[in-house]
Amino acid sequence: MCLSEKYHLNTIRKIIARWAPECENNTKAYIYYVAKQVGCNECDPLPSPKMAPAVWKKLAWAMFEVEAGRKNVGASMEQDEYEKGGTALCERVPPWLW
Repeated sequence: MCLSEKYHLNTIRKIIARWAPECENNTKAYIYYVAKQVGCNECDPLPSPKMAPAVWKKLAWAMFEVEAGRKNVGASMEQDEYEKGGTALCERVPPWLW
């Protein structure tokens, strides 16, 4: 069982609130940004990673952008690699998502 299932983290709001608490982050802005990048409402249930890996790749990418700082994203991975579904992103997906 992955951590997203164990802790019932099935929405963007729940995932980010769990791993980026308000006492340490601008959690509302973080949630808003990630939801916008993924293309869903922050409270919409997310499909299973195995059933919709593209959604979870978008989620991971958006979280990576926030965590790394948007200006530093290119240093670790090129956007075109992400768009092609390159393996580098899959290798960097946080294990708690799966």
